[in-house]
Amino acid sequence: MAVSAQLSDCLGISDREAFERLRGRLEAMILIDVFPEVGEIYYYCREHAYAVWVVVGTQSLIVAYTSDERDLAGIRRHVELWDRARRDGLPLNLDDGLPVYAVTENPQTNQVTAAWFLSGDWLEVLMKGWKGKPSDPLPLWWSDADRARVSQLARERAKGTDRGET
Repeated sequence: MAVSAQLSDCLGISDREAFERLRGRLEAMILIDVFPEVGEIYYYCREHAYAVWVVVGTQSLIVAYTSDERDLAGIRRHVELWDRARRDGLPLNLDDGLPVYAVTENPQTNQVTAAWFLSGDWLEVLMKGWKGKPSDPLPLWWSDADRARVSQLARERAKGTDRGET
């Protein structure tokens, strides 16, 4: 999947600004997993609209529509594919989920470059007037074990926030 359109063409913001906005809006999202090799995996859903995964690494960010990932193992498989494609410039296909945006920050230059971009209703989360509406809950089909893991991460996140950690 190549970058054919630019984010700036749709919203008038740079990839750098999108990178920072998405990172600044994680509190409204559900942290579902910490994947040491790639980053933190967040879930964000608007009822009757869209649901996306937001994968935040040290110098990367990926947004993908949810598809057939029914558990943490399924989303991890997709995240590995997306991250490898972002990092190595590999092509993606529909079997790889529905990634819509990926950027990488060069730590030497601080330049943020898009690996791919597809417009869609997910862009709402980047809108200037976005109010930080909390995500709708995880889908009902997620297992109790996966839900317990998500709850544990939420408690750890809350403790970190109480201590002033980010």
